[in-house]
Amino acid sequence: MSVSTEVLIVLGLYGLHLYDALILLLPREMILSCSASRYALSSPYPYLTIRGRIPYLPNLLMPHRPLFRLSWAHEAGAGSQPLEEAQSFARRLQPLDSMTSITGLLLLVALPVLVLTFGVGLFFLYGLLAAYALIVAMLVVIHAKRGVLGLTTRDVVALAFDALACPPFAINLVRKLGLRQPSMIDPLEVAATKLSRTDAGILWRSVKRRLDDELLQSQDDVDATAKLRRLYADLEGKMS
Repeated sequence: MSVSTEVLIVLGLYGLHLYDALILLLPREMILSCSASRYALSSPYPYLTIRGRIPYLPNLLMPHRPLFRLSWAHEAGAGSQPLEEAQSFARRLQPLDSMTSITGLLLLVALPVLVLTFGVGLFFLYGLLAAYALIVAMLVVIHAKRGVLGLTTRDVVALAFDALACPPFAINLVRKLGLRQPSMIDPLEVAATKLSRTDAGILWRSVKRRLDDELLQSQDDVDATAKLRRLYADLEGKMS
């Protein structure tokens, strides 16, 4: 049974968006989702790994919230950043909030309805042009704010190429800007001081499961096991 062009276009829009939204985390990483006033920590358990990395799919209904890649095992003496730095960065991205959400609605709701109802015709073209207009507007804002966002002109050009060559990739622009930021925020310190006891306990159990897995894998290496046990005690102290 052949599949129509319209269905293939819709599947392509969703597939490309999901592909671009997927994040591969290192075993000791977790994700901070942050806005100017709200935040959430996610630590997926590695039921599945891809080349040693843990796939993580963020909330697809919140593309306007920047994401930050955090590590819960910084080297001793490395120091940490306050959570407020991530919130400050999120505030700089607020002009993109509505444009990101509308772009997502256009590409993932309006365009599929138009193409399935009217086919690949003028209505589909008008919807695509509207999406491109929003994408260009987002890129203009990013270029204007490149200094405070820590971007070079080359960085902006690379983001623009991805977004214009493949419009579904533009939905994740805000997330990508956050993920590009080097962060020394300690997620366990955030969990211990900012989250409820229940949420912090869930996060800590996830970290302990990963540490237990590492201990199991390194049980024949005395030095590695000793380092992991010291790390375990240090992290447990933070969460106590």
